[in-house]
Amino acid sequence: MSILKVNDIEEATVGGGKIFPARAYCNYTSTGTVTIREDGNISSLTDNSVGNTQADFTNSFANANWSAGLGDIAAQTRLSTLASQTSSAIRLISEDDAGLNEDSEMTTFIVVGTLA
Repeated sequence: MSILKVNDIEEATVGGGKIFPARAYCNYTSTGTVTIREDGNISSLTDNSVGNTQADFTNSFANANWSAGLGDIAAQTRLSTLASQTSSAIRLISEDDAGLNEDSEMTTFIVVGTLA
C-alpha cells in the first residue's frame, strides 16, 4: 500500500480552490445502547442522558474552532444541535418538536478543521 503525504490539496481546475477534507465523522444510534455504526477519528461515545451524546476524538484538533455538519433521524426529532465543542470532543443534543430531548435512531456528523 502506498501513502500519500501532502500539506494542501487544491482542485485541478484553473483557479481551483483549496479542498478541506473531513477530519472526523460518525454515524451512530442512541436508542438503547449508544452504538457507533461507522466512524473516522472517534475514540468513544458517551451517553450523557436522553438525547445527549458526546463523541471523543482519537486525534485532537489544534483548537476548538472547527466546524461541524449534523444530521439526525428519529421518530419525532426535529432538531439536532451542537451543544459544545472542544479540541478533543463534540457534544450533540437531539430534541423532538416539543423541545424535549429524544434518543435518535441515527445521528451523523462530520467535522472539518486543523488537527493538532
